[in-house]
Amino acid sequence: MFKSSRSHSTDNLPQNIPEHDNIPSKKYIKIGTHVLSNLPLQVSLYFNLIFFPFWCMVYLFMIPEKLESLNTLYKFILALTLVVINFIEAVRLYIGYKGNLREKIADLAGFWLITFLLQSPLQTFLLFSAGLKTSLIEKIVQTIMCLFLLSQLLFGLIALRNSSKHSTLMFHSSNVRLEDSEDNKHDYKLYL
Repeated sequence: MFKSSRSHSTDNLPQNIPEHDNIPSKKYIKIGTHVLSNLPLQVSLYFNLIFFPFWCMVYLFMIPEKLESLNTLYKFILALTLVVINFIEAVRLYIGYKGNLREKIADLAGFWLITFLLQSPLQTFLLFSAGLKTSLIEKIVQTIMCLFLLSQLLFGLIALRNSSKHSTLMFHSSNVRLEDSEDNKHDYKLYL
């Protein structure tokens, strides 16, 4: 009784749609469904996200001691640098997560540029500036943060290069398939 009332979902499809088997496979580049998210970049972002609150706490506890011993110019520079770093780090980590996991080239490029142009100079200033009179714990924490930045610069560049190569390959492959379908008078179907 139940067998006679059951039907397949493909029974109602039109039969004049060209099959993928008619396409010669030697003409096309094999793309596949590779996951392009960079695992080392994701691990570095994860540990940076966990380490960042600890970094903030160290600097918040050390600010009262520093403000007593610094001159007015360095007080202003330190306060401005810490505020800018906190804001940029939150945005940078969000864009890095989003760009890497969703394989978005624009977000990865934005993450890499923010890391290279904004965050790296500010963090190296905090690490190497002699006028800030940094303590040992600050130097250790700042060195770890700079190592995270260096690893993210390296792995971010690799992830960006791989994503752009894959996107270029997808674009060229779709153009070849579109041209072939125009030759066969099947310009209404784009094979991906």
